[in-house]
Amino acid sequence: MSRIWCANLSLNIDFSQLMKIALTMGDPAGIGPEITQKALNQLRPWLIKQQVEITYFGDPRLVIWENVKAIECSKPPKHGVGEQAHAAPIIDAIQKAVAACVKGSHDAVVTNPINKSILYGHGFEFPGHTEFLGHLCQCGQPTVMMLTCDDLSVVPITLHVSLAQAIKDIQNNGSALIKHAIETTATALRQQGIQKPTLAISGLNPHAGEGGAMGQEEIEVIIPTIDGFKDRTDLSVIGPMPADTMFDVYNRKQYDAALAMTHDQALIPIKALAFDQAVNVTLGLPIIRTSPDHGTAYDIAGQGIARPDSLIAAIKKAVQLAKAQHK
Repeated sequence: MSRIWCANLSLNIDFSQLMKIALTMGDPAGIGPEITQKALNQLRPWLIKQQVEITYFGDPRLVIWENVKAIECSKPPKHGVGEQAHAAPIIDAIQKAVAACVKGSHDAVVTNPINKSILYGHGFEFPGHTEFLGHLCQCGQPTVMMLTCDDLSVVPITLHVSLAQAIKDIQNNGSALIKHAIETTATALRQQGIQKPTLAISGLNPHAGEGGAMGQEEIEVIIPTIDGFKDRTDLSVIGPMPADTMFDVYNRKQYDAALAMTHDQALIPIKALAFDQAVNVTLGLPIIRTSPDHGTAYDIAGQGIARPDSLIAAIKKAVQLAKAQHK
C-alpha cells in the first residue's frame, strides 16, 4: 500500500488494485486534445479516489499527462484541418489501445472522435469506429452501438448506412437485425444490473405504419419479430412505437432502452436531450469501449471553448462498466 498526494488530498492507494483505462487521442486536428486535457485535469482527484489510472495512447506533445503510450504524429496538426498524414497514428492509437484491453493489461478503452474521411486514403475500410473495433476484436457477430445518458438509452438497429440502404436492410433482413439488437442490448443491460430489461422497438414508417396505410414493414417484419419474444421471461419487448412519440417524457418511463430502425431515429432524440452528457457504448465486444457522442468539431478546434463533459461521462461510464464486470 502506498500513499499519494493530490493538491490537499492525501489517499492510501493499493497500486496492485488499480483499474487501468486506455484513452486514444482521436483526430489530433480536432477537439480531442483539448477535451482530453480538460477532462484529465478535472478528473484527477476522482481518478485517485476511484483508484483508476488512465493511459493516453497518442502524441505526448498534445496532452500533458504522466501515463503516455507515445504514438507521435509525423507533422504537427493544424487546428481544424484533418490531414491524411495523421491517419496512421490515429489508427495505430486505436489498435494499440484495443490490444491492451484484449491482452488484459487495461480494463476498458475510451476513444476520442475521429474523422473517417481522412482515414480512407490510408486503407481504412470501415463505415465507423464501432465496426472497426468489432474487426480488431474479431467479433463473429456485428457490434451494436448504444448511446446512453441518465434519462435515455438508444440503440440504432441499422447503423452507418444511407437511409435508402437502411430501409432495404429492414425489408430484406429486418428480423435478424432486430433480434440481434434485442439480444445484444438485453445482455448488456443485465450486466449492468437490470435483470429483466424492457426494450421498446420503434416503427420504420410514420405512425408505425398506421396499420399498413403508411407502409407494410411493421406488419410484415417488425410485429412478427416482436411477437417472437412474447414468451420470454428474461426480458420484455414492446412496440412497434411511433418514432415521433416514443421519446417523450411519459414513454421514456416505459422502457430501459429504445431500439430504433435507423441511425437518426435513435440519435436525434438523445443528442437533443443530452448532447454534452451522452456516452457511446459499444455492445457485443469482448472488451469495454465507450466514447463521447460527438465528432471532431473542426469548426471550434483550437479556440479553447470545447466542452469535455461527454468525454468525462465516457470515462466515468467505462469505469462503472469495468467495475460491474469485475464484481
